[in-house]
Amino acid sequence: MMISVEVALRRGFALVNRSPGLVFLDSLWKAVWLAATMAFVAAIGVWFGFQLRTIEWQAPNLPGASPLILAGLLREIWSAYAGRLFGLFTAAAAASMALWILLEAYVRSRVMGKSQYSVFLLSGIATRFVMAAALVTSGLIVFNRYLSAPVSEWPGLWADTRGAFFVSVVLLAALGFLLKLFETAVRSDSVELLGGNLFQFAGLLGTLMVFEWLVDVAVVVLTLSAAFVVASPEQMIAVAVLGTISIVVLSLLNSYLLLVRFSAVGIMSGCECKPDRAQPSSILRHDAVEI
Repeated sequence: MMISVEVALRRGFALVNRSPGLVFLDSLWKAVWLAATMAFVAAIGVWFGFQLRTIEWQAPNLPGASPLILAGLLREIWSAYAGRLFGLFTAAAAASMALWILLEAYVRSRVMGKSQYSVFLLSGIATRFVMAAALVTSGLIVFNRYLSAPVSEWPGLWADTRGAFFVSVVLLAALGFLLKLFETAVRSDSVELLGGNLFQFAGLLGTLMVFEWLVDVAVVVLTLSAAFVVASPEQMIAVAVLGTISIVVLSLLNSYLLLVRFSAVGIMSGCECKPDRAQPSSILRHDAVEI
């Protein structure tokens, strides 16, 4: 008989608690990705600043006309550089996404030790491609009337589209969960759970994902609530520090629960009527936990 979700989770938590270094290792690649993304944006800023330095500033010495001159100048700068800035930021976003997928697949394939790097890489690309296609398709279906209407008419269109919007949000959330289910099964070499024990497998993932979502929402609401009552530079600094700490905490929580998920899934899969099944070669050894 297959091991229960409760026992698998309990053993998964106990197993990860014995390897706290892996949690920090899984969070390290996210810090590298964030630093690289900030470097991409900073490079665009430096380029744009250099372009502005080459402009010859010539304007009449009329203090009363300064706002008009500034508005005209901003329009000219936008007309001259909007296309190139859009292309640069699009390229930076694509490079950032590619770097995220590569780093995630490289690090987690070694931390988990369950599948090859190519399995993590291809599954990450496939799930994100499907999710991106679903987002674009649902957006075009729900907001197609907005594309042909002036911006001033958008508030009036919301009454007709909010129902479809909320339905699309529910469908996208369900699709995201199914993709995460598929990705976890493939990466943990536990595809057989999708056939024989789908509901237990889905319950295990759903429990961890809902818990993480609730913590994320609580932390974000707390941070935003603090930001809305800022009334001094000191409070702004305090909120910035709180936001940084929140990001670090949520990153560690994500890594911790991810390791728990893979450990629990491995335990659940390995105990399914296969007492002679070889132990997995993961860094997280399931035979190291006695409960």
